[in-house]
Amino acid sequence: MSSVNSTPTRASWPSRWTAPPPAPSTPPPPAPDPSLVYSGSWSYLTGRGYGDFNDDVHSTTTDGDSVTATFNGTGADVVTETNSDEGTMDVYVDGQPRGSVNANTPTRNAQQRVYTIDGLPYGVHTLKLVKISGSYLLVDRLTYR
Repeated sequence: MSSVNSTPTRASWPSRWTAPPPAPSTPPPPAPDPSLVYSGSWSYLTGRGYGDFNDDVHSTTTDGDSVTATFNGTGADVVTETNSDEGTMDVYVDGQPRGSVNANTPTRNAQQRVYTIDGLPYGVHTLKLVKISGSYLLVDRLTYR
């Protein structure tokens, strides 16, 4: 005859168990887009609440800083914020100057298409933006076709 122990036992946690870390208060920046190369001192800003695409932008305050996008297609759009603290950027397509864009306006406007190029021969192209003036150059998104 066997005996059955009816006394309940208490489980114990291993002594090396620790609580999981708290969730971050802000999301980490997205994985770097290999088609974009930032030159200079750029910041990633999220949760600004101004209507940015995906509620984030990249920005710089240093004249001469640039971002270069490599894309496959026939055209591209530069979408950014316009505001009184934005300034001028020079635009280059395939290494050739294409003019300057002034993003300075009296009031803040999110997701403004400030530059468009169409009619490129289908293939790989580069689009480079260089900060020339103003307090900020923001890049909200670049679209390609």
